[in-house]
Amino acid sequence: MLVFSGLSHAQSIDWCATPDSTTSTNYPQSTDPAYFDTQPPKLYNVVFRPIYGQEGYFDETGQSFVSEEDALIATANLNREFNQFNIFFKYRGVEPIINQDFVYVSLGVNNDYLDCPPSNYGDYSSFTVSNAISNHLNIYIPLNGCGFSGSYSPDNSIATVRYPRLKEYHLLHEIGHIFGLGHAWSGYTNTGQDSDGTWRCERVTRDVTQLDEYNADRKGDDVKDTAAIPKFNRPHNGLNNNVNANCVYVGIGEDCGMSLYNIPPDEKGTLNFMSNGSECPTSGLDPGKTGFSIGQGVRMRGKINDPALATFFAAFEESDFSSLYQPYRGEYAEVYYPYSSIERPLFQPGFDYKFVKCYGDYPQPSNYNEAFNYDGQQVIKDIDKFESDFSAIYHPDGTAVRIVQLDNVIGLNPQSCFNTDWFATKGLTKRFHDNQVNNNYTITIKDEQEISDPNLIDDLAPGLYVIEKEYEDGSIEQTVILKDNE
Repeated sequence: MLVFSGLSHAQSIDWCATPDSTTSTNYPQSTDPAYFDTQPPKLYNVVFRPIYGQEGYFDETGQSFVSEEDALIATANLNREFNQFNIFFKYRGVEPIINQDFVYVSLGVNNDYLDCPPSNYGDYSSFTVSNAISNHLNIYIPLNGCGFSGSYSPDNSIATVRYPRLKEYHLLHEIGHIFGLGHAWSGYTNTGQDSDGTWRCERVTRDVTQLDEYNADRKGDDVKDTAAIPKFNRPHNGLNNNVNANCVYVGIGEDCGMSLYNIPPDEKGTLNFMSNGSECPTSGLDPGKTGFSIGQGVRMRGKINDPALATFFAAFEESDFSSLYQPYRGEYAEVYYPYSSIERPLFQPGFDYKFVKCYGDYPQPSNYNEAFNYDGQQVIKDIDKFESDFSAIYHPDGTAVRIVQLDNVIGLNPQSCFNTDWFATKGLTKRFHDNQVNNNYTITIKDEQEISDPNLIDDLAPGLYVIEKEYEDGSIEQTVILKDNE
């Protein structure tokens, strides 16, 4: 792979290749979170398409890129941010594509910030469309590029994010475009007024009574609860628009009516995913924060509900939510590692899971919406949506799955009861030395592997034993064994 001089510089210039425009001013305008209670949930399939230069070779250092973990992190970011708007994503895997020409993608930008190699972006865009996997939101991932961090294809369910930015906010930015959002800074360089007095930029004021200035609902990003902003850390008209290390706007920029920008350090301002605030040390992806405003969520739902786009969204939408209760890897079985090569069923990160005790004979999980007995108050495993140990997000035996973010979709009812009652987490053997139950005994503690060893009884010396197994649901099973001389 060729490494161009613009490569390192490009990584610090977080431009989006999407033009600064929005698609419609006719979508709903609301800042009320209760709006989403009226919106039916939507689930979309997402697949990741890393572009490799050659099969088995990943980057110029020989290190792999776009691992399954990378893609799971990216999907988790999508769900943590979009779920608040009743928008959900199902991880459908990593599907590499081999093409040496597009491992590195350039916009051909040459200015004060960048000196990119000649553009191959037009050919690259055609390549992504012709190779897209149908019925999925396709995320293409070049190893790197120059002049942009990401882009999207307006008429297709396709987004591009350079690999160094995949797990950052840039993917949220591009998916925001697909769902109808424009750049928060759109039109900030426009000057003056039209002949009818209409301002050509988004004005700073949010006072709707200032009829000669207020235009937040129809200029800029067409979203009234996001601040009027410029591109951060880019001077305009000789005035700086800097953001400091605490993500506070410290610039002295003005809108086209010479009002000073008033930009909050939150999802309505410097942390907004549709801005270029990535040079801040914090992010809307951090716990307790978000990078989308309520108004942006309403706009996205407006595009989803647009009758003219029904076919577009239906192409990568799931008809129900059963797939979220299916593991992305692993399988259900009665014996797991270390006594089998079978891997536990793993669920995608990014949701709050509560695995609750269920009852019945279910060596394979119950069907979606099948009735079974369960105890919703007995939570065997509790997983937070920010859980980073993905191996911990497995389906324990004797439990059903509740996804908290779907409580408003399917209620509190858990799904997929899996119950074989075979798996013990720990235990002990108690050997009675007089071959009768008395106080003359020795206890040997057994860990998860030892107590589940199929050869446990065969390996015991002759004698009288109690074998005690403690299961994941907290129940304890005791078995008396009289081992004869062989």
